Amino acid sequence: MSVKCSTWAWGLAISNSSRKLVLLALADRANDDGECWLGMASLEAKCSMSRRTVIRALADLEAAGLIGVERRAGHGSGRLPNVYRLDLTGELQKAKRQFGTPKVPPRHPQSANLTLGKVPT
Repeated sequence: MSVKCSTWAWGLAISNSSRKLVLLALADRANDDGECWLGMASLEAKCSMSRRTVIRALADLEAAGLIGVERRAGHGSGRLPNVYRLDLTGELQKAKRQFGTPKVPPRHPQSANLTLGKVPT
């Protein structure tokens, strides 16, 4: 556990509670360099969230430049946990600003226009 990483994560203004909790869980397991190796099952249990919610939060944190993810394949039937790097210095966020953040479409683009009881035509 790194106090430096936990302090960094607590200090960020993240309005989505799922993202904030996943980031805090990563920070809780990170070393002083901001690196941690945490399996998906461990993250799910630590955050009391479904796999899908954790995956979505991780993707959003990565897209925002707050974390970097090194996906590792295991040998045989096993799989190694990903390596997560917290962006303590702001380098990932600077790169996102410099090269642009890809446009992400809404998850459910039609849902905003639907009213209960009406079928879209």
